[in-house]
Amino acid sequence: MLAVKAGASHELLHKLLDAYAAEPGAAEIEVLPSGTCDQEGMLRDGRADVALVHAPLIALGRTAAVFPDSARAWLWAEHAAVPLTDAPPVVTHIAWPAHSRSLALAGLIRTATRL
Repeated sequence: MLAVKAGASHELLHKLLDAYAAEPGAAEIEVLPSGTCDQEGMLRDGRADVALVHAPLIALGRTAAVFPDSARAWLWAEHAAVPLTDAPPVVTHIAWPAHSRSLALAGLIRTATRL
C-alpha cells in the first residue's frame, strides 16, 4: 500500500509505478490517496507500507495553498494558478517503516532511487 497526498507528485508517481511494474517479479502496488500530512500517520499505524511525502512548505498566513506545478491539471476552472518563483523547491521523499523486511518494498525503493 503506497500512500500519497491526493493530486500531489502525479507525474513522479506514474514514473515510479511504471518503472517498478517493468521490474522482474514486481508486486502489484495499491495506491492509497491521503489528505495533507496524513502519510506519516498511515505509515505509523500500518495502513500504508510506504509513502511519498513532501518536505514542509512555507506558512503564508493567508488563505492560499501552495501546490506543485503538476497539480495544475487537477484545478477547477474557478481556481487560479500563479507561479511562485521565489519559494524553496518542494522535495519529495519516499518513506517506509524501519522494521519492514518486505522484498517487494525493497524493490520499489531501489526503483525509486534510480528515478
